[in-house]
This record gives sequence, structure tokens and C-alpha cells, in this order.
Amino acid sequence: MLRLKVLLFACVLSTVASHQPSLVQVVTKPPLRLKLEKGAVEENTYKNASLGLELTPAPGLKFGTPQMKGTLGTAPLIVTIAAQSEKGFFSETESTVFYADALAYYPEDQRSTEAYVKKLTRANIRFGYMPISSVPNSQLGGVSFFRSDFRKDSKYEVVFIKSCDVYAFVFAFVGADVDAVDSLVLGTKVKLDLRQSGCVN
Repeated sequence: MLRLKVLLFACVLSTVASHQPSLVQVVTKPPLRLKLEKGAVEENTYKNASLGLELTPAPGLKFGTPQMKGTLGTAPLIVTIAAQSEKGFFSETESTVFYADALAYYPEDQRSTEAYVKKLTRANIRFGYMPISSVPNSQLGGVSFFRSDFRKDSKYEVVFIKSCDVYAFVFAFVGADVDAVDSLVLGTKVKLDLRQSGCVN
């Protein structure tokens, strides 16, 4: 299930890119901080110095292995990691997925938070996730993100999205309902170095 969720987000990104013929472009002045690394998990905390990120999932969730997807010079180029709970007899599996998408290879008008939210929403709809609500300024780790809520059958998903100077940061939380997902959000620790991540503004 963990691998499936990571692959789902990779498919979403690939679908977004395939429906935007102009996304694969050569950028004349790529950002200097584009040395994207996979990062590593230490005592169930994901650390990635290239992103300026430390991420600890809510209690009961365990991280898998971080993955790099894509090719330098093309979109999407992402690093992703997922954490999930063990499915019990009377409970559904809960999960948290993070990915960072390098924005340098997208057209300039596709790099904003608003544009990224629209692309992800369209892709989610194609995978059967129906939009429920959205909040432009929602806090995660003391940083303002765009929050979008979705539902698919018995699953509820909340996605936090923020496009910064170099990367789009996406955190997705999945559970049985909005209360379960909000508990995951509250139990998650996010430390984002604003300067290293490019999210100063």
C-alpha cells in the first residue's frame, strides 16, 4: 500500500506533465539550489539538507525509503517519501506522502502555488479524488500552505501545497475521514529551513 501510494503520486505528476506539452523546456538560468538529493531516514525522521527539510510523521506511521523520480532536465523531477500505519482488523491504513518537485523545467506561468494546485486537482480528479474544500492560507510547520481536501470512496485526503523559488513542496495525508486526517496533520512535525528551501517569501 505504501509503494502504491508513492506510485500514485508519481503517476499523478506524470499525467500532469503529459497533458502539458510545453512543460519540458530548457531554462536559460536554472536556480543554483537545484542539486536535489534523496535524503535519508534517521529514527523515523526524514532529513533532506538539499530541501532544508526535516519531517517526522504522526505517531503510528513508519517511513519507507525515499525515492528520486524523473531525469535532470525534464519535468517532473521529484524526490518523494511515504509513511503509513499498519492496517488493523477494524481500521483503515493511514498514510502521509511528501514530495518536492523541481520547478526549473516548468514554464514560468506554471510555477506558482495557484497553478500547481490547479494541476494537481485536475490530476486527482482523473484518479477519482473529488475536491471537497480549499483554504489558501493554512499552517503546516509554521509555514503557510494552500490546503486542498479530497474524497475518494472511503478515503479522505488533505494536500498541502506551496511553490517556492526552486521546488513545489507537497504534503498529502490520507485517512478514513477529515477528523482522522486532521489528527495526522496535527501529529506531524515539519521543520522547513526557509532560506535553504527557497520559501523565504
